[in-house]
Amino acid sequence: MKKQITEYYNNLASYYDKNRFDNSYGRFINFQEIRILKKYLSEKDI
Repeated sequence: MKKQITEYYNNLASYYDKNRFDNSYGRFINFQEIRILKKYLSEKDI
């Protein structure tokens, strides 16, 4: 079972960035996340 889970997530990883950031909603969410991180962390930690 552990091997199947690892394989599942390894397969997701190959196209995660494209699915996550290659559309307007993904870019919007990323912008909001970065904004929150900048509020609580120093620039070097982001």
